[in-house]
Amino acid sequence: MKNLQIINLFTSAKIFINGHFSYLQKNGYDMHLICSNHEELKSFAKAQNISYEAITLERQPSLWQDIRSLFKICAYIKKHKIDTVVGHQPKGCLMTVIAGRLMGVKEIIIFSHGLVHEGSTGIKRRILIWEAIFEARLAHKVICVSNSVAQVRRDACIDRPEQQYILHKGTCGGIDTKIMFNPKNIDHSKLKELSLALEICEDDFVIGFCGRMVRDKGIVELVDGFKALVSSNPTKKLKLLIIGSPEKRDSISSALFEYMNQNPNIIFTGHIEREKLSYYYTMMDVFVLPSYREGFGMVTIEAGAMEVPAIVSESTGCIDSIIEHQTGIYCDITANSIQAQIEYLFDDSTRLALGKNARSWICENFDHDILYPALLDVYKKKN
Repeated sequence: MKNLQIINLFTSAKIFINGHFSYLQKNGYDMHLICSNHEELKSFAKAQNISYEAITLERQPSLWQDIRSLFKICAYIKKHKIDTVVGHQPKGCLMTVIAGRLMGVKEIIIFSHGLVHEGSTGIKRRILIWEAIFEARLAHKVICVSNSVAQVRRDACIDRPEQQYILHKGTCGGIDTKIMFNPKNIDHSKLKELSLALEICEDDFVIGFCGRMVRDKGIVELVDGFKALVSSNPTKKLKLLIIGSPEKRDSISSALFEYMNQNPNIIFTGHIEREKLSYYYTMMDVFVLPSYREGFGMVTIEAGAMEVPAIVSESTGCIDSIIEHQTGIYCDITANSIQAQIEYLFDDSTRLALGKNARSWICENFDHDILYPALLDVYKKKN
């Protein structure tokens, strides 16, 4: 079976579907990848032993570029006699279903990593829902990365019930809880060096965030909550550790960005390679994701696997990443609520218990060894 994965960005392929390639190869699939070009793409494909082609997939509509890209994808499918096409991200899904149908591919699968229409209103929202319905009608299977994403799609009548799938309790492949995100594998001498470099002391209480630096992630409310927290707890040594890169779309204000860079108690790291994230999570006492919407709170379970309890909003995707009062707690997307929930987790026994529970729950439900077989089962299931 020849399986072609189509995704907008190489970086997303590296993070979200990296492990799919080797696992599916071991189970008899000849794996292929199409994504926008990147300096690491060639070496990545060689390491994964997969065939690939760099084809530009613009995030925003670009009629002529999209037509050119569609023709190239169709040519690739024909040349390599692809049996299954799998689409990820909005443009990747759109190209997948159109090219798949044009070329008569046996099986067309799309992943719903999130819901673009949730952040829109009016006619734009309707157009985005119509696009999602169009894609679903052309696909044979739709894999939702969380139960809440699946529910929103059902409420909007996007998918047919028989075509919708969820891999166990969610995500598109889980995480590595045995090696990459395992507290037992932390080198404490390296951890101490990193802490010194970031000027984090042992008696600091560290509040963590990891994600794109955009308003949609609740960054504004998080920083405002941190300001209020510092003001209300003048004797407590508080640090806010923010991991992520700013983006042009939905960007935070330049004034906020400048404030974050100038505040000595806010540590802004920029982008960190995923292989190094476990050390940053280990320095955190609590993890906060006050996002307005997610596909699934992947960073929440990465932190939880490192025994860091999470405070998350009750938004799509976020709600699937914790069990309230067992592995984390919910917050409203307001400065006051974020402040109050962090203060609740100042209690050591409560915080440590939640962290221990989080790791156990995540290892039992979101490890690669559980998610990859579930993915294979969906691929093998007859239409």
